[in-house]
Order: sequence, then structure tokens, then C-alpha cells
Amino acid sequence: RMKSTYLQRHVKAHQDDHALLRNLSFEAQLNCLCDNLAKHALQAYHHNLVDSDERGPRLLADSRLPLEVARVYVEGEKQTTDVSKGLSYAMGRAKARDYRAT
Repeated sequence: RMKSTYLQRHVKAHQDDHALLRNLSFEAQLNCLCDNLAKHALQAYHHNLVDSDERGPRLLADSRLPLEVARVYVEGEKQTTDVSKGLSYAMGRAKARDYRAT
């Protein structure tokens, strides 16, 4: 059995929510980059699952990711992080639309 010469350590997630990216450690910046790449890859994948009239997701039987037990969509977009952010945005947008209509 070979031993790795690399030191593994935990990097706290979503540090860029509270600090500028340039002020984070190199490891934290890499973590943020990987998070963004993963998020965009999932959004691109699930973009093809939305109906053309954008009323909601067209879920295919094989559209689940491995080990994924649940999916949450808000206005046809899969939520990949905190659901409350997307939900609050959608609700605020709907309220603004209603307000402008009156």
C-alpha cells in the first residue's frame, strides 16, 4: 500500500458568500471555482429537461444523478444549493410583477 505525500485537509464551503474571492486562500479559491463549475454543469444538463414553455421541468426517468434522492426545482431551474435563495427570488419577482400590473 502506497502512502500519499499530499496533505489532505478540509476546506470550508461557500467562503465567497462572505468574503471577496481574492482575499481567500488558494485552496478556498479552488473550492469556489469547482463549486461554480459543478453548478454550471448541472444547470446546463437540467436546462434540457425544461419544457419549451418553461412551465416546469420535464423529468425523465433517467435524469437523476447518482445518489440523488430528491430534486427541487423553482421556476424550472434545479436548485443546487440553498433552496431559500431561489425561492425568495422567484417569490419576489412574482410580487413585483403583480405590483406592476396594478
